[in-house]
Amino acid sequence: MRAKVVQVRKQGYILPGKITGGTQFFCVDKGLDDIRMVYNGTSCGLNEVLWAPRFGLPTVKQTLRALLPGYYQCDLLTWFLNYKIHELLREYSGVDVSGVRSTNPLDASWEAGRGPGPWERWERNWMGLRDSPYRSLQLQWQVRLKFEVYGD
Repeated sequence: MRAKVVQVRKQGYILPGKITGGTQFFCVDKGLDDIRMVYNGTSCGLNEVLWAPRFGLPTVKQTLRALLPGYYQCDLLTWFLNYKIHELLREYSGVDVSGVRSTNPLDASWEAGRGPGPWERWERNWMGLRDSPYRSLQLQWQVRLKFEVYGD
């Protein structure tokens, strides 16, 4: 679990900063040899004050019906993590990293530069945040429209 959290921190998705509220995380098995990190943002109370319009996910049948010859679909891997969270929400998106700091001697100076505090915060959309899917798609549409307006 430590390696997974350190990886996310090294990618800049979780950074030091002012913290007012925190989230929890745990891991679940992913196959026989791996784990999947689950960052439980529903526990911080932020969802109770956020609003997002209904976001219905398409079914497989709807997705296949929308594909035409020459179209393709791809997995964006870190989907929500591609989009930054609003600055006002970052301080309520804390993560307790005290038990999962890197123990690799090569990372000692990196860890020291992040500060001594046990808490850091999400800088990107995280799973469980009520408006993450809606906000991510809004930003994706804005990028698409820029390409259409300004050209390739």
